[in-house]
Amino acid sequence: MKRHSKHTVYNPYAEINVIPLVDLTFNLLIIFMLATPLLETSINLKLPTAMSGTMIEDRKTRVVSVERNGHVFLDDVPVAMDGLRTQIQKAVHKDPELPVLVRADQEIPYRQFVRVVDALKLAGVKKMGIVTTKN
Repeated sequence: MKRHSKHTVYNPYAEINVIPLVDLTFNLLIIFMLATPLLETSINLKLPTAMSGTMIEDRKTRVVSVERNGHVFLDDVPVAMDGLRTQIQKAVHKDPELPVLVRADQEIPYRQFVRVVDALKLAGVKKMGIVTTKN
């Protein structure tokens, strides 16, 4: 025989508790705010200083970095010199006015810097800048 109690009526809880979601959102915001500045300086370079210079604020800029040991990076991804030229050619084919910034360590040999600039010019880059730190 089944017993039914009138005191235990099942009432569904129809509200969503958003406090843990808000906490999670704020934690993610703080993590991204702390991690974003570290993304720009992921390649350890000692840039040369210059007295003059202007800031480039363009929509889509590619960055070529050259480390002291000669390793070349395209947007923080290691690349060989031949690969650099082909990847930049593809990008220039899509956008002929694509600006490219060269970040080179101040200790690299001049010939290494010239090889990178030459590869960019052969790839068809029209707008190129050299990244330095302010003196």
